[in-house]
Amino acid sequence: MKLVSWGSVAAFLAMGGYALYVWGSYGMVAATLALEVALLLRRRRTLLRRLGRMHRMRGGAGHGAGGVEGGFIGQGER
Repeated sequence: MKLVSWGSVAAFLAMGGYALYVWGSYGMVAATLALEVALLLRRRRTLLRRLGRMHRMRGGAGHGAGGVEGGFIGQGER
């Protein structure tokens, strides 16, 4: 088995002539993961707003453990 070794940082970054494919792939994965995190945070914020509105519409406190202050996961982190 041949181990790949690069003589310099430039040779490593060139990836044997496949740099565009390799680094482009890493870039796409990084962008996709960042987009996923951003969309999840937006979805969480929207859900918490909706739950807050529902809670206020129903008269605030006194609706048991299912209410907004009843301890939803992540509540109070921000």
